[in-house]
Amino acid sequence: MKEHCEVFKPFKPLSEEEQDFILNMADEIKELIAIPCSYCGYCLKECPVGIPIPDFFELYNSEKMYSLPSLAAIYGTTATANAPASACTECESCMEICTQKLDIPTLLKDVVNTFENF
Repeated sequence: MKEHCEVFKPFKPLSEEEQDFILNMADEIKELIAIPCSYCGYCLKECPVGIPIPDFFELYNSEKMYSLPSLAAIYGTTATANAPASACTECESCMEICTQKLDIPTLLKDVVNTFENF
């Protein structure tokens, strides 16, 4: 721990150029995220079907960023152990509690089109 602290001695704040660089990189990363789910999990308690919504959104985001074949396999395993995204009844109970105010039923259709409709 002492070694880690020594790295920052003497402390020098970021320059304006460095701050701008970090903010620009953060903006670029935000643009890559298709579904801005915060993974809070509140929707899980509300879903009467038991769809692992945050897990599916994370897989969807990863698919949009990296397009790895293994993601479809992970989706399949998760959907088998739980309810698949296509089990959504569009009751919208998840939307009432969503901290990000996401249109979860519509976004789950995107998940279905990506992982279930090959």
